[in-house]
Amino acid sequence: MIRVLKGRVGRVYSVAISNNDQYVVSGSENSTIRVCNIVSEYQIRVFQGRSGFLIQLNFKDDIA
Repeated sequence: MIRVLKGRVGRVYSVAISNNDQYVVSGSENSTIRVCNIVSEYQIRVFQGRSGFLIQLNFKDDIA
């Protein structure tokens, strides 16, 4: 299944999907991190205030 989640401006450098396939988190060149629900396609939260872009994102349960 392919989903297009809208709301991003600029390039996305990092994306992670939760183990339960319900959430996606993305980091972009405007230094924001966005968390979206994949099923409903709604943005849940935006984290701002970082400087620079993110190279890697992951969910806590995904860390080995």
